[in-house]
Amino acid sequence: MGGIVSFDLGPKPTHRENGHLVLKCPSWERPSAIVLLALSCLWLGFISNNRLTCDRPDLSTTRCQVVRTLGVGLIPRETVRLGSLTTVQVVSETRSSDDGDFLVYDLKLSGTEAVTRLGLDTVDEARAQQMAEAVQRFLANPARSSGTIQTLSGWGFLWVPLGLTSLAIALLRRKPYRFEFNRLMGKMQAFGANGRLKQELWLREIQSVVIEQCTGEGLTGYSIVLLTQQGDRHPLTETYSSNLESKQEAAEAIRAFLGLPPVEIKEV
Repeated sequence: MGGIVSFDLGPKPTHRENGHLVLKCPSWERPSAIVLLALSCLWLGFISNNRLTCDRPDLSTTRCQVVRTLGVGLIPRETVRLGSLTTVQVVSETRSSDDGDFLVYDLKLSGTEAVTRLGLDTVDEARAQQMAEAVQRFLANPARSSGTIQTLSGWGFLWVPLGLTSLAIALLRRKPYRFEFNRLMGKMQAFGANGRLKQELWLREIQSVVIEQCTGEGLTGYSIVLLTQQGDRHPLTETYSSNLESKQEAAEAIRAFLGLPPVEIKEV
């Protein structure tokens, strides 16, 4: 006997034609996939892109600015116009964590119009120094008309939204459990989430359809069961779930399709 859940997992009639009845279980995959995609987009929104751009309108003038964006660079947040860049310094500050204090390095950019920081926020001093030297090389080389240096914060965790999106796609590709009663074939066929056949049962062997009621731990659940002439029971779901009315509707659809005796509710 399966467990009991407080929500409805039972199959529901979705297709009725002469000689063909289809029931499908509720799909939890689609709403779950939507939630995962929403979380993925939210995570991407926290990835920031701080970019230093410089250009030379003439050999004696340098114009620089720092542009800060969010959401993989799609959402403009702030633009700091520096004018001609005069100095670039590697600066550090102490931050605290559960494991103790540590140093974070950044670039301090001093221009004729403003002073700001690039927003590198790295614990790698060598990387900060390399970026400072790259800016200095641009400033010292009048042959270069423009240059860009950027720091992408949060890209190291890009695998999180990628993983969430992949999982969402996998869920969307899953098919709901379904049960097909086909008079032409003379069979009941049960298909799993991957669309593969899980069970077959000859219609002529089905003697009755019952609703089993199970109570435990303060919950009452129901499951639709097909009984054969040999006395075998074939539950459509191993789990007992809520909503008796939904189970009665599905069981009655099967009973009417097969011309079986009235549906009974049995306690187990």
